[in-house]
Amino acid sequence: MNKIKAMILSGGMSRRMGSDKGLMLENGQARIQIVYNQLLSSFDSIYISIRKEQKSDYKNIFSQDQMIFDSSSFSEIYGPLRGLSSFSEIFPSEYFFVSACDLLNLNQNSIEILLGEFEQSPGADCYLYRYMRRPEPLFGIYHTQPLLRYTEDIKKHKKSDFSMMSLLGHLKCSITELSENDFFYLKNFNVPDEKPKRD
Repeated sequence: MNKIKAMILSGGMSRRMGSDKGLMLENGQARIQIVYNQLLSSFDSIYISIRKEQKSDYKNIFSQDQMIFDSSSFSEIYGPLRGLSSFSEIFPSEYFFVSACDLLNLNQNSIEILLGEFEQSPGADCYLYRYMRRPEPLFGIYHTQPLLRYTEDIKKHKKSDFSMMSLLGHLKCSITELSENDFFYLKNFNVPDEKPKRD
């Protein structure tokens, strides 16, 4: 069992889905629960990143101690970066594993490979997969300190680019190339009527 914490991002507005995609059911199970179950074998502590108004919907699945709400400290920041920053504010000096809530094909090997890179190549700000020259920023390992430095710089200079790609441009990243076959396991399901397929 790995000592670093894990967090699942589920605080987005899900505009393309029309409803909270983390709570959408697949075979009677909430999507976020599917991702959570995949992480259970590797992590002792798993947190859920949500907005405060989602609390009542998620309390039937997770305890309040597992919930990390978007912090008012980052109210001017939008997207996944707000969830990452809110986690980092609570745990300001450590690594953590992050996953989007819609990686329904996720398998154990995808998790363990990144954890192996983290153990074998210490010192990077983040550990990510890359497929066809494009990093996969919502499944990986980040250190909270450089992430907080970046968000503080955004606030100080009133920047408006909150994209994950912009964040990665300011971090020292350890990259693992992803094959076409393995990309299957990191596919996002974020449009209506799109269903996961298990191999």
